[in-house]
Amino acid sequence: MWTTVARAATWRVMGDLDQAAAAFECALLLDSANGSLYVGLADVRAEQGDFAAAASLVVQGLEYEPHEVSLRAAGAPTAHAFPARPTA
Repeated sequence: MWTTVARAATWRVMGDLDQAAAAFECALLLDSANGSLYVGLADVRAEQGDFAAAASLVVQGLEYEPHEVSLRAAGAPTAHAFPARPTA
């Protein structure tokens, strides 16, 4: 599975987002409960302009890893989801 993730990262760096997405999808077939794979694929979908798919992937990832910080941050509907800390 990690080889597939490395391929996804390589394709993404090279600018081939379709290949990157395909590699992340392959990795998800191998480990569908891995929250970081959902984040990676969601990022690629967002880069492709498919924000609905990106949001859906975040929701799917949260089903498996509800406490994963990066998924929770990606799924925050607005900045108001996290109250500001007092500065005084």
